[in-house]
Amino acid sequence: MKSLTFSLRVLVFILSFVSALAQTAQVTGRVNDQSGAAVPGVQITIKNVATGTERQTVTNEIGLYTIPLLQPGTYDINLMFTGFKPILQKGIALAVDQRAELNFTLEVGGVSEQVEVRASVSRLNTVEASQGQVIDNQRIVDMPLNGRNYIDLALMSGGAVQSTPNSRIGGFSAGGQRVSQNNYLMDGIDNNSTELAAAGRRAEMVQPSIDAIQEFKVQTNSYSAEFGRGMGGVVNLTIKNGTNELHGAAFEFVRNEKFDARNFFTPVGAAKPYACPTNWLITTRSIVSSLDNKKPSPMS
Repeated sequence: MKSLTFSLRVLVFILSFVSALAQTAQVTGRVNDQSGAAVPGVQITIKNVATGTERQTVTNEIGLYTIPLLQPGTYDINLMFTGFKPILQKGIALAVDQRAELNFTLEVGGVSEQVEVRASVSRLNTVEASQGQVIDNQRIVDMPLNGRNYIDLALMSGGAVQSTPNSRIGGFSAGGQRVSQNNYLMDGIDNNSTELAAAGRRAEMVQPSIDAIQEFKVQTNSYSAEFGRGMGGVVNLTIKNGTNELHGAAFEFVRNEKFDARNFFTPVGAAKPYACPTNWLITTRSIVSSLDNKKPSPMS
């Protein structure tokens, strides 16, 4: 019995670790010299521009390298090897669950000389066959959202369509599957609703504020078996994890009957239906606090 319990714990740990891999990015590639031969033992350092965190690795005997478990963000990568000019590539933007391929060619020269590359990472996925769309923070904040629900932006992904009217769960349908077949992850953690009969009226358990979201990726086809669970889409969301600088945001979201146009068929003199409360939110250092000024509906 003890052996079975230990085995179950190990299995749960492994599954949790695999899920955590889903929300990180990865850089892989090959390092050659000018003749095309592989260069083993090259020292590679990748640095997160926002946090200053560094990761290091070396190329193997055939010149290949892989740096996994990178948080989404902007990176600089530096290559150094004796007898060759160092290479510095800046501004490498990595998205959630991205597998970027970066290949380098070393030039013979001294350490004092440096080759600086400013080319960006191609968005064309040449590492895996999955189909998906990354919704970055700029679009999350700038796009108009009725009710400030980030899930509405999932409709920008190929194969995603709006759920049927009055759907119990809402959200979207991917690849013709039921909306309940979608898989929601937040920072690699299972965020699917576990309420009986979808009592919460939404598919995900926690719906973060759009100001707290770094970005999210919607995969609708041929995604890796590491996700599992359902046959619909995979919503892979990552929360802002802070930087070395202090940032904050404040907004007032007003959506009520005062700003609504009168329906064409509404009788003259009839009151406008009560709409939605006013929300206030202040964020600082990725700490989110919200206050809802809710009034009872006239129908209640």
